[in-house]
Amino acid sequence: MFQIGIITSPRKDPTLNSMLTSLRKVGYKEKVFIYSEPQELTVKDQNVEIKMNDKQLGCFGNFNNALNDLIKVSPHEFICVFSDDFIFSSRMFSWIRHSWDGYYALYTPKGIRNQFQMKRGWNKINEGWANTWGGNYMMCKAVAEMIIKHPFYQDHLKNYETNQQIDHCIPEVCHQLKLNQYFHNPSLTNHIGIESTIGHKHSTHEEGLNFRK
Repeated sequence: MFQIGIITSPRKDPTLNSMLTSLRKVGYKEKVFIYSEPQELTVKDQNVEIKMNDKQLGCFGNFNNALNDLIKVSPHEFICVFSDDFIFSSRMFSWIRHSWDGYYALYTPKGIRNQFQMKRGWNKINEGWANTWGGNYMMCKAVAEMIIKHPFYQDHLKNYETNQQIDHCIPEVCHQLKLNQYFHNPSLTNHIGIESTIGHKHSTHEEGLNFRK
């Protein structure tokens, strides 16, 4: 099993409760940690712990907040930070693998197949910035600690003004560390957030590759 943390921020059409319903439907019974930007938050799921930020941290800032906290509080060795706008494949747990030498991306966007030949199952794509994207990275705590201490990660956190690009920073750090990066076909999660909280325009390229509930 692995520990899930979810980062969330205000949305015109909230998706968090739909995401939690999907997560429970596929069999995840553990407590979920929710890392929220300041907002009025109504969560229907009872097995959660909400950690409300005192101030707005922004996209990458809140991801960093969640990843650091999960390293400390997770009862499980493997951890994963999700954005709040995904649903899950019923087959997710049968396909998940645990890696001590990198991460497994549980979200493979449809657009990535234009760049790589994606065979069925796990695909190792050890590329860096702007060459891979996606997210929902599952990793062990030791790998997470290596990532957050890396100079590129720290520079991105402190100096990257747009405070975004989780899905470019993490692959770049792992590329520099020579850690393996695995992406699954079909995608184990599907993006459902039509409204981006950081101003991105979403298209069919952001749908999960060959995703099936």
